[in-house]
Amino acid sequence: GWEYDCLTDELYWTDEVHRIHGVDAEFTPTVEDALSFYHPEDRPRVRGAIDRAIEDGEPYDLELRIVTADDDLRWVRVQGRPTREDGETVRLRGTFQDITERKEREQELRLRTRAMDEAGVGISIADATEPDTPLVYVNDAFTDMTGYDREAALGANCRFLQGAETTEAAVDVIRDAIEHEETRTTELLNYRADGTPFWNELTVTPVAAPDGETSHFIG
Repeated sequence: GWEYDCLTDELYWTDEVHRIHGVDAEFTPTVEDALSFYHPEDRPRVRGAIDRAIEDGEPYDLELRIVTADDDLRWVRVQGRPTREDGETVRLRGTFQDITERKEREQELRLRTRAMDEAGVGISIADATEPDTPLVYVNDAFTDMTGYDREAALGANCRFLQGAETTEAAVDVIRDAIEHEETRTTELLNYRADGTPFWNELTVTPVAAPDGETSHFIG
């Protein structure tokens, strides 16, 4: 964590905060030193938060970028809590966490989601942990191909695409994939929202959660 004495203008960093900034433990930062580590685009946000904490006693919790002494770009979560006496802020205390890995995972997830959204083939994701394995995601190509909008599709089992001429053999392949949690491919006759049939080559693939258990199926 860190602490700033408003009366003496002294700033204290723990060893962990020194490590995140890429400086030796002997480094004694000033407030301006600390601010200089923030990315230029983020610096006004943290400076404004500090000013409001001192002037108005307003705490803050921000996720910002810093550039370390080694010239590495890192994401940090910085929190500040003012201590006030006689209506004035005399001290700021807070935490300083390296959240770079989480931010990178979030960015990767956004990229994957955008790739699925914009894919030219229909993609759907069903929740294996819920009864009847309801759909929790469909992309634009899915809605274009089937004629069902997201409101109609999400929360439903994908069997709503089946109809009178859908063969039991093709459906059995899907059931087998779900039951054995294995990848299976089949061709089956599906029906659009307006009732017109279309042939669909469907591959059902299980997706494992961090604990190794199947959490979803993608198709």
